[in-house]
Amino acid sequence: MCLVLVFTLISSPESSQITDRAALLLLPISLFTSMSYFTMFEFFANDRGIRESLKNAWDSFTSHFSTLAIIGLMLGLISWICTIFFGMVTVLIQSGFDMTALSNINYITPSASLGTNVLFVLMNGIAQIVITPFSVSTFALAYVKYAGVKTIVSPGQMQQ
Repeated sequence: MCLVLVFTLISSPESSQITDRAALLLLPISLFTSMSYFTMFEFFANDRGIRESLKNAWDSFTSHFSTLAIIGLMLGLISWICTIFFGMVTVLIQSGFDMTALSNINYITPSASLGTNVLFVLMNGIAQIVITPFSVSTFALAYVKYAGVKTIVSPGQMQQ
C-alpha cells in the first residue's frame, strides 16, 4: 500500500505502468498478512520479545497456512474490489452517469488515477475505516483460535 501511495504522487505516463506492476507484485504478499498481525498479537498479548514473537507467529502460521493464506487473500481482494467500486462510482457521478467514462479508470490501481480526487479519497477512506478493523479483528480471532490463547469465560456463560 505504501508503494501505491508513493506512485500516485508521480504524474508521468510511465508511473501508471510502474504502479500497476507494483500492485500486482504486492498482491501475493497478502498471503502473509497474518504473519505481521500474529507477531504483533504475540508481542503484546504475551509480553514476549520480537524474536520469540516471530518464532511463535511463524509456527502458528505454518501449521495453519492454507486457512490463513485464504483469509489474507480474501480480505485483500475485498479491499481491492471496494477501491475499484468506489473508483467507478466516483467517475460515474462526476461524468453525469456517462458509462463511457468508465473506460478511463485504471482498474488495477484506481488510486493511481483518482488519488487526488476528493470524492474518491473520501469514499475509499470511509470504506477503509470499516475494512481495516474488520481485517484486524478477523486475524485476532484466528490468533486466539490457533495460538491456543485461553479466553476468560464468565460464570453466566458456563451454565448455558
